[in-house]
Amino acid sequence: MSFEVLEPGMLALVQDAGRHGYQHMGVTTGGPMDEFAFFWANRLLGNDLNAPQIEITFGRFSLKANHEACIAITGGDLGARINDQAIAPWRTHHINKGDRLDFTAPVSGLRAYLAVSGGFKPAMKLGSCATVAREGLGGLDGKGAKLAKGDTLEFEKNASFVEAFLPEPEVPDYQQHLRLGVIPGYQYRSFSIVQREKFFSCDYEISQNIDRMGY
Repeated sequence: MSFEVLEPGMLALVQDAGRHGYQHMGVTTGGPMDEFAFFWANRLLGNDLNAPQIEITFGRFSLKANHEACIAITGGDLGARINDQAIAPWRTHHINKGDRLDFTAPVSGLRAYLAVSGGFKPAMKLGSCATVAREGLGGLDGKGAKLAKGDTLEFEKNASFVEAFLPEPEVPDYQQHLRLGVIPGYQYRSFSIVQREKFFSCDYEISQNIDRMGY
């Protein structure tokens, strides 16, 4: 059971909930940028919450279904379509063998999550498939590569289709400004009082040179 990547888009990564227990060795956790969307995609399908998914950034990502499947799409609205028919995020969808699934361009939000019933089946490294390109970990082959044209995304045989969706009042509004909280970590006391005060009193801007650790 599989999908074939027709167009990889700007950045499409295999992610699970992250690679935990190795930070003392300098290994980044990785995992989804939008945990809320990631976990709900698996929940809608009845998957294990850690089941691997595809995190799609900016869209321009296309797949062909080599087999029938039940999928869920959550996160930002990247203009998803099945056989050129628009479909809504935050719900499950049935896809037939030979169907084409496209993510076109952002309508709202930046990243979407694609889950399949049973979860994708990439290589595992240090107990996770979370893609961290800088460290060469995760992804389909375990070497940290983003998805490429011609890649095959394998998954387990699906159960019968079950319609499920997140109620509209619970769907995040990606047009709203974020309000972030800060929890001091284990390195907090390594910084001087002056630097701590500077951190809490300055403005910050996210540039184009970003990654999930850089945020």
